[in-house]
Amino acid sequence: MTYTELAKAAFSGTSIHALASRGILVRVRRNAYARVDLASQIPGSARLRERTLAIAAALAVTGPDAAASHHDAALPHGIG
Repeated sequence: MTYTELAKAAFSGTSIHALASRGILVRVRRNAYARVDLASQIPGSARLRERTLAIAAALAVTGPDAAASHHDAALPHGIG
């Protein structure tokens, strides 16, 4: 989820930081966060989980018309 989405849901910057500090959210990249409990459920190696989160974060921050490359889109499905 993006910082903007969290702010629209009435989370302040301070509360977002607190959630990350308490291990509820993980900052994936600038302005993009994931719930730790959901991120930990991504199957595969730690490297694959990190890449999957990075792809999801890039798509979330870029907007609804964004798409991953064919290579990146295949990774979460175990292809490539």
